Amino acid sequence: MKGSYRFYQDGALVGEVENLITTAGKIYIMKYLAGYVQSIAQGLAIGLGATAATVADTSLAFEWSRVPILMTSADYANTAIIFRGQIPADVCGSIYEMGLWSLQDAQQVYGSRLLFTFDSASEAWSAGTWQTSNDRIGVDSLRVQAAASGTLTSTIAAVALDLSGYSSLDEFRLAYYVNSTFVSTAKVILYTDASNYFTYTITAPGAGYTLTAFHKSDCAITGAPSWANITSMAVQVTSTSGGSGSIDFDAFRMEDKDLNSEQYVFVSRAVPATPIVKLAGSPLDFEYSLSVGL
Repeated sequence: MKGSYRFYQDGALVGEVENLITTAGKIYIMKYLAGYVQSIAQGLAIGLGATAATVADTSLAFEWSRVPILMTSADYANTAIIFRGQIPADVCGSIYEMGLWSLQDAQQVYGSRLLFTFDSASEAWSAGTWQTSNDRIGVDSLRVQAAASGTLTSTIAAVALDLSGYSSLDEFRLAYYVNSTFVSTAKVILYTDASNYFTYTITAPGAGYTLTAFHKSDCAITGAPSWANITSMAVQVTSTSGGSGSIDFDAFRMEDKDLNSEQYVFVSRAVPATPIVKLAGSPLDFEYSLSVGL
């Protein structure tokens, strides 16, 4: 079995990439052919991670949107099953990876979800500037720049996050771009209130676009914060004495890693050689062709 994705803008092909069927996906497709499950895929996920696809993948590196499969049909000439759908006009960003899920979502209260997008259109951060040069999600990203030997903190207030149901295996994932080697530390701070909070510190992050994953247990604890009651979040940058350092924060996500369901399966993953840009204001049609080799 093999498959490929095609993306169409106003009827014109703008991207095509072959995928890897995951190990779990192959088993799931066999179950479908045997009549044990009703469909192969119900959702297409798109993301910003550029790591190479492997058969052991259980999710995208960093998913930023998911859309339903709207139609499934048979291509008899090529012995393939075709899945079609559309990414809506209001969604925008760069597609660095894509993958099929057996279900549209896990139907879990504490499932995987995007927490923040650092986007000027939807989030009010207390400090920093909006940048469009390094973002992969939405219309922009938040640049936090600290003077040499200084620190700058940007906060989003009045949030209501209950993260208490996530386990020690589940991961926070932060997507960001480091603009120079002058960044000493970057911090993510999750507050219950000003005296009680969790802090995760990234020391001397390398320049360029980066994904960092960490667990609840990796966070330092100040006071007596509660994962069930996160009311604000901050990102903080501290520069070295060598110069001003800055980071463009792009997205923050929670990934459910311990869900073990025979029905909720990551079927395939692909990473195009060139990212596919999804512009706001116009839908992007896609199709996935799965050759069954009969």
